[in-house]
Amino acid sequence: MSRGRRSRLLAYFAITMIALCNTIRHMFQGVKPFDWLMLGIETAVLGLILYEVVADEIRRRAGTRRQAFIHERALGLSALWDKGQRIRSIVPNAVFNTEREKGTQWIAEVESWVKETESFLDRSSSRALESFMCVTDAFKVSVWINDSRAGFFVRGEVQPVYQRMVVQLENLHRIIERPEAYF
Repeated sequence: MSRGRRSRLLAYFAITMIALCNTIRHMFQGVKPFDWLMLGIETAVLGLILYEVVADEIRRRAGTRRQAFIHERALGLSALWDKGQRIRSIVPNAVFNTEREKGTQWIAEVESWVKETESFLDRSSSRALESFMCVTDAFKVSVWINDSRAGFFVRGEVQPVYQRMVVQLENLHRIIERPEAYF
C-alpha cells in the first residue's frame, strides 16, 4: 500500500471512529431512529475501511511471496544455465581420435543436464518445461566452434546433440529473462 493511501485510510478511520463515538454518546442521551441509522452507516464505513486495509495487506504479502518464489526459481535456473554453458564449452572435436571417445561421455553429460533441468522445471512450472523442451530449427544452429586451439566444426554423433542443446540453452535463457511469465 502506498504511503499516501495508508495515510488517507488512517484519516478516514479516525474520522469515522470520532463520528461513531459521537453517535454512541448520543444513544445514551436518548435513542432516536436516526441514531440507529447513523450507527449502522458508520459501522459499515468502518468495516469498509478495515476491509480495504486488510485486503491490501493480503495482496502485498502474496505479491512478496510470489516475488520470492520467482527469484528462487530464477536463481536455480541460472545455476542450470551456467552448468549447460560449461558443458557446451567443452564440446569435443571429433576430428582428433583422442576426442572421439570423449564424444560419448559428453553426450551423456548433456543428457544428464537435460534430465536435471527437466526435473527442476517439472517441479516448478509445466509452461516453463514445455518451453524448454520445444526444440525447433535446431538444424539451423551453427556448428562452428571457435576454440582457443583452432576453430572446428562439430561433427558426427555429437552434432545433433550439440544443436539441440544450444536451442535448449536459448529457451532456458528466455525463461530466466522473463520468469514471471512462466512461474
